[in-house]
Amino acid sequence: MLFIQILRTCLYQTALAGFVVSGWLICSGPGSAVAAIWGGLTVILPGAVHGCLLAFPSTGRSAQAALTAFLIGAVLKLLLTGALFIVAIASLKFDFIPLMSAYVAGLMGYWVALGRITPARRGNLYALLSK
Repeated sequence: MLFIQILRTCLYQTALAGFVVSGWLICSGPGSAVAAIWGGLTVILPGAVHGCLLAFPSTGRSAQAALTAFLIGAVLKLLLTGALFIVAIASLKFDFIPLMSAYVAGLMGYWVALGRITPARRGNLYALLSK
C-alpha cells in the first residue's frame, strides 16, 4: 500500500510537471521545454529515491531502522536535488524560469497526493508507516 501511494505521488508530479512542459513547448519552443523537463525530473527522481528507501525494506523493521532509512533518504534527496540543479544551471545552461516553474509544479504533486488520502485511509496509511 505504501508503494502504491509513492507511485501515485510520482504520477501526480509527472502529470503536473508535464502540463508545465507542454505549456513551455507551445509558448517558447523546445529549448524551454527541455529546461522544464529537467526541472520536473529534479523533483520526481529525488522523491522516488526517498520513497523507495522508505517503502521497500519496510516489513519487520524497528523504529530505529525506519528512522535511519528516513534520514538517509532525506539526505540523499537533498543531495540529488542539489546535484541536478547544479548540472542544469552550471553545466547545461538551462533557462531558470522554465526550470523552476516545472520544479514548483512537481512539488505541488506532493500536496495533490496528500489531498487524495481520504479520512478512511488515513488510519491505514498511519498503520503502514508505523510498520
